[in-house]
Amino acid sequence: MRSFDKIKKFMAKYWITFWLVAALVTVIGFVAKARYNDGRNYAKRVVATQKGERQLFSSDFLTGSLPLHYRTVDPDESADQYFDISVFNYDLKNPGPVYPIDIVYELSVEFFNGTGTTALTSSQIAGFIGTEQVALYAYSGNSLSGTAFITVAQDTAAADRTVSRTVLHASGADKFRLVLPISMKDKDISVRLTAAPSGYADLPAGISGLFTIRTQTFTKINGWSGDFNDDKTVALSEYDGFNYSIVGSGTAEGTLSWRNDLLELNSLQIDSLKKPGTSVVTSGTTSSITISLDSADNSGRYDLQFYVKNDDNGSGRSAIDAMQWSGFANKTTGAVTFAVNAS
Repeated sequence: MRSFDKIKKFMAKYWITFWLVAALVTVIGFVAKARYNDGRNYAKRVVATQKGERQLFSSDFLTGSLPLHYRTVDPDESADQYFDISVFNYDLKNPGPVYPIDIVYELSVEFFNGTGTTALTSSQIAGFIGTEQVALYAYSGNSLSGTAFITVAQDTAAADRTVSRTVLHASGADKFRLVLPISMKDKDISVRLTAAPSGYADLPAGISGLFTIRTQTFTKINGWSGDFNDDKTVALSEYDGFNYSIVGSGTAEGTLSWRNDLLELNSLQIDSLKKPGTSVVTSGTTSSITISLDSADNSGRYDLQFYVKNDDNGSGRSAIDAMQWSGFANKTTGAVTFAVNAS
């Protein structure tokens, strides 16, 4: 009993110290648990704060809605066609934060029919392009590799049509070139590319795009003109983006303008197209850039990609859905216009 009395007296004397130690142990426990959860969910929290605003895995050609992209060529064109494609660790349509770590993803290449609804068999592929191949080449900075990192033909095994790629956190993008054989032109065949992040719960399961070649007769005079080259029999509401081409011959300087309340021009193309020393000029709902054109440097053709305006209330999408091609593609009052500047 004496020892117990001593213990009670000791605790009564130092009760404040005991209370502080107990409280400190409890706080440490909560902090340790919070830090563990915070570290484990760091990447997820970065994206979650931007939910509904940003998708930190995007591309200039691949999306979640399987858009159709095609090169439009003259009927007598004999050269293979290509697309330079980038995959980003930030939201291309709403730039801001980047994903906090490298993104490893699987890039798959498949042959489909022209609308992307049915996968083609080996015999069907051979009937369209014979033994020709689709090839992808990697960029290192601005330098294109001379060796394809994957080639796909009609007899390529399904397991060999996928390759692992990485978007490095420091670089922000993985860029490569897709080359299509010219024998694809006007055939019921397309190439489907899918980029699927490997094991990231906070990133989309995959983004895709269809690629093919179509013919159209162009009249190249000593001047330049622009027009949409999308299929105008398809309703505007079916498109998430639009292809616009400027064609001609000779040298000239022109102004490309677009309705910025409806469309956004591919940001990478703005940098590569605009005349050195100039910038985007915005006046109300119209944005424009000045372009230097030279058919000797670019084979008389410039291909551009516009995306439907990504805003909070969806006004760009709803406005385009209510339009007809006749107004949307009007050469002087449409959503995109081009004019050669007076010399």
